[in-house]
Amino acid sequence: MVDRCISVLFSLFVYVLCEQKASENELVITHKPQYMTFQPTSSQLQASDIHKVISHSVGVSPGSDFQWGGLLHGSMFQRPKANVLISVIGYAGKDANPLKLNTVAKYSVENDVPAVDTNYLSKLFRGAFIDQNPLMVDASVDQDMFNIQTEQEVFRKLPNTMLKMADRLMAGDSVIQHLGLRSLNTSTHSDLGLMGELQTMQDVVNTIRESPSLLKSKSPDLLSFTISGIKRVVDQHGEASPQAAEATNLVTDFIHKMTDEMRQLYKDNVVVEVLTMSPPPKGLVRKVRSLKAMAAPKSLNLAPQYSEDFPVFFNIILWMVILIGITSFATSYAIWNMDPGRDSIIYRMTSQRLKKD
Repeated sequence: MVDRCISVLFSLFVYVLCEQKASENELVITHKPQYMTFQPTSSQLQASDIHKVISHSVGVSPGSDFQWGGLLHGSMFQRPKANVLISVIGYAGKDANPLKLNTVAKYSVENDVPAVDTNYLSKLFRGAFIDQNPLMVDASVDQDMFNIQTEQEVFRKLPNTMLKMADRLMAGDSVIQHLGLRSLNTSTHSDLGLMGELQTMQDVVNTIRESPSLLKSKSPDLLSFTISGIKRVVDQHGEASPQAAEATNLVTDFIHKMTDEMRQLYKDNVVVEVLTMSPPPKGLVRKVRSLKAMAAPKSLNLAPQYSEDFPVFFNIILWMVILIGITSFATSYAIWNMDPGRDSIIYRMTSQRLKKD
């Protein structure tokens, strides 16, 4: 009896431990359009398959068989104008300082890769929307550099170094002025890095809002942001420190604020996802991507793209050709059946001149 109780308790302990470990990695949907449905599912979601969930959410085929029952489309004729992915990487100490997000749906994720393959998503979008120049932005921090991978030149003006970001955070419209700091201090390297990531996200949204032409493309937009500053704050100040708690609360509030701004920007026609992932295993490194370095999509044997004015010009040219053809035929027929003695002025004038002579 005692052995059986010990066995049951040990199994329960292993189960709780596994559930706690699995719950460290989650995909949280903070907003979706009304015509989309996220439902509970028993199938396990791999981190390496999240890019397929994103492509499927905007109506783009992932390019391979993808069996996951968590996402259902309610309309075949509607798709989101944008997908926004916020990845909180290296989020240790979740139990002590959890992200209390407003969730539409939540799914546990198995951490088999260090980050979502946004490079694959970019190639997939370009292959599906040739010559439409979709808006794609991938913002992350790599060795104290704020990388904003995009082909839109308007984003080149944003600060990309710690020194420039420190000056940007001193401005009156920075995120510090809106969120406020208590325990965190931008003079600390880790705290500056976290606030810089939030500032980069805010500047990207402000740039899109100030450039309405970026939203005129008919193809879906892809925005990806990575927040790794919480891990650096925890590593420097400790997991139970007030700085770690404040960092988590700031990120939570900022994600809610970002979700509201994306809803206003895209008029609710946007999917916003938050991916929380534990520190990646050793040997897995997130490589820096370059959207400009991507190879051009191979020929897909597709029909050429025509402008919106093509039907108008086609009808004008078509009916003009038909009208000219009918007129030429009628004129030729009338001349062919003309009586030279009665209908032709030339012959009349010639015959009168011959009589006088």
